[in-house]
Amino acid sequence: MTGAMKRSVQPIPEGFHSITPYLVVEGVPKLIDFLKQAFGAQEIARMASPEGGVVHAEMKIGDSIVMMGEAMGDWKAKPCSLYLYVGDVDAVYQRAVQAGGPR
Repeated sequence: MTGAMKRSVQPIPEGFHSITPYLVVEGVPKLIDFLKQAFGAQEIARMASPEGGVVHAEMKIGDSIVMMGEAMGDWKAKPCSLYLYVGDVDAVYQRAVQAGGPR
């Protein structure tokens, strides 16, 4: 590139990992509240739809980010599983149940 400065592009955004889960669910605001109460999740981003729903959100849990969006139109809710590694599984389980999670 003659006369132009070549810029370096970071392939993975800061704070993310090579694989980042994206959940398509019904009731994103309720899921955000649950993740905060049960796992101490931190809300990184939330983009609302004109109708008041959440079209995109990013939550940080531990050192990982989970993205999510409201099921709508062709984007149907899908079942999934995520593994969460914690130091005290009994305490986290109790917080999750108290936050409304299943026993």
